[in-house]
Amino acid sequence: MREIKFRAWDKKNKAWIYSDHTEGMAWFWQLLEKFDTKNFILMQYTGLKDKNGKEIYEGDMVKVEFISYPETENEKLLRTFVSPITYQDGFFAFSDGYDLHVPCQACFRVEIIGNIYENLELLDKK
Repeated sequence: MREIKFRAWDKKNKAWIYSDHTEGMAWFWQLLEKFDTKNFILMQYTGLKDKNGKEIYEGDMVKVEFISYPETENEKLLRTFVSPITYQDGFFAFSDGYDLHVPCQACFRVEIIGNIYENLELLDKK
């Protein structure tokens, strides 16, 4: 079972606010009660970590390496692309520009390289 965690982008102050695993949805409701929510964009933790152990959230920009025969000496890199993490059709996903992919750590090596709020230039590289 994955942890239910959130973060919020504070548009007014241009800063991140993170919940921890013990707060979960209670944190979200407190955020709604205390603040003018039109200034916040809420994102959920995917339950996955990147190749460096960083937690992956919606809105993260990731560099994706699509590999065959992962984690073996015969590992072969097929292609690399940059994509934001989105929530679509009930899954967290990224896109190579042609297809939508559900992150699968057996097929992809993913590294967070930024996010869609602080690193807009990464969207141009997509």
